[in-house]
Amino acid sequence: MAACKEKSIVKPDLIPPVDNIHTFEVKDFNMTVNNLYYDSIWTNDKDYRIVSIGALSNDPFFGKTQAGLYIQFLPPSEGFAFPTGTIIDSALVSLPFNNFKYADTASNSTLSLKAYEITDPFALGDGTRKYYAFNRVSYKPTAIGAKTFTLKSLRDTVPVFRTDTIGGLLRMRLSDAFCEQFRSMPASATATNASFLDFFRGIYLGPDSTVQQNTIASFALAGASTNLLYSGAQMEFFYHTSTNDTVKRALFPYNSLLCSFFNGIYHNYTGAPVQAYLSNQQASRDSVVLQGYPGFRSDITVPIDPAAIPPSIINKATLTMTVLKVGDDARFSAPPQLIIRGVNDNGQERPIADLLNGDDSTTNTSGAAFVGATAFPVLIGGSTYLRYTFNIPREFQKAVSAGQTQLKLRLIVPTAYQGAYRLVADGPRSANTDTRLSFNVIYTKLN
Repeated sequence: MAACKEKSIVKPDLIPPVDNIHTFEVKDFNMTVNNLYYDSIWTNDKDYRIVSIGALSNDPFFGKTQAGLYIQFLPPSEGFAFPTGTIIDSALVSLPFNNFKYADTASNSTLSLKAYEITDPFALGDGTRKYYAFNRVSYKPTAIGAKTFTLKSLRDTVPVFRTDTIGGLLRMRLSDAFCEQFRSMPASATATNASFLDFFRGIYLGPDSTVQQNTIASFALAGASTNLLYSGAQMEFFYHTSTNDTVKRALFPYNSLLCSFFNGIYHNYTGAPVQAYLSNQQASRDSVVLQGYPGFRSDITVPIDPAAIPPSIINKATLTMTVLKVGDDARFSAPPQLIIRGVNDNGQERPIADLLNGDDSTTNTSGAAFVGATAFPVLIGGSTYLRYTFNIPREFQKAVSAGQTQLKLRLIVPTAYQGAYRLVADGPRSANTDTRLSFNVIYTKLN
């Protein structure tokens, strides 16, 4: 038996009692589930400059994930040149930590990264091309930097230059050969922003593929700190000259108007149980499989039989989904909340009616709280499971009133932190009635 301490999404006193004369309850819906892989997520939106970096090396159900950042930088100004006799003491790439981490999240958990010099033109910062999570840009095979960070170190306050200190910053030292490349660059390389982006096409910062690790962390490319010099991604050069030992600093920033970036996120499902869903996406499966984009979303089709539900007032329509245990679930956790969307006959997504005001064109500010879709614990057979409920009476009412024979719903992991979160939930034909995917309707006949 299952038990929980869930707060009711719909107040019981607002639902008329089922008397099987005027008000009825329907529980037996022959639902179908289609799990669909989707990787066409746009990851170079200059208005959303949050990226995921890291790796999940051994998720027992979803296999491996690698997430990295491709990014361009510009010199301090057009025409910039290091002074004659410059000696570059060190160069670093840095970007602000956005305080989100997934999977291994303890303070001593590690993130092993490498940096590479990009060789492809990479759209030259013109902002006209969209890059998606599946895109790749070529880079030189030899790393120009490597470092293992603890999550604690990403939050620590550290000295950066003279008396300046800053907290929440990833900083990786780049190689001496890289420093020499910049010290000796010709004046023509920095004459214009375009010429610099042709000379130096950017950095790929991604996980060290030789290291087993299970951490994905979130970073901001701009606007992340009150310290304006360290509020965004950049390359830092520290140098002196042969005639002056005073160390100076030159910052080569990411510029959201002139530089390209994108977040490459790549899955390897080979040998993992989820591979069966990838190779047979369209077939009806009896589990719901969800993964943070790029990854899996699930379409659930609810049939509407007019003989079972005639023209009526829908008092309650609730989808209930229970997460199964598929291995290492505390580490590779389910999202705290899911997104539910309607799907038209042409496959186009739409907001469900319960999230909108009566005109169906503006957002209802209390709609999300009404619908629910947040995870809560339930006790089943002495073990704790996660469950989600989705309260959608207006959406179901519209389908019934329109004479539809089915309602298609799409479940999605929120996209704020790309590559994070996953779950497998029980399906509608499960033998376990405590975990089975269910849809419950209470309606009152119109006559």
